[in-house]
Amino acid sequence: MTRLGILPKEIGSFCERLKRMSSLDPAGLLTHLADAGEENFTKGQIKIFQQAKGIFEEYFPGRRIYHVANSQASIDQNVGGGDGEWIVRFGIALYGAYPLEKDRRLINLKPVLS
Repeated sequence: MTRLGILPKEIGSFCERLKRMSSLDPAGLLTHLADAGEENFTKGQIKIFQQAKGIFEEYFPGRRIYHVANSQASIDQNVGGGDGEWIVRFGIALYGAYPLEKDRRLINLKPVLS
């Protein structure tokens, strides 16, 4: 979305600038899955994120936190793994709503409001 972030092609130059700020130690890296219900698109986004993660780790080795998955990706388990910690951000599912109708067969949610 790049409202609060950078494009994948900018990760190297961003890390270079960030590394020069010696008082900062980034905790990790995150992205937003624009259409987690579209499996092929999501896999492509995760692949790009994994590439960016690799560049990020060259500049900032060590245990970091990586954030990719929203409600839909968490339900579908479309999240990469690897070293470091991976966290998920439940959005609509936190309220008991299904991101997609097909999710009703994968997980049992109960609405918390009406």
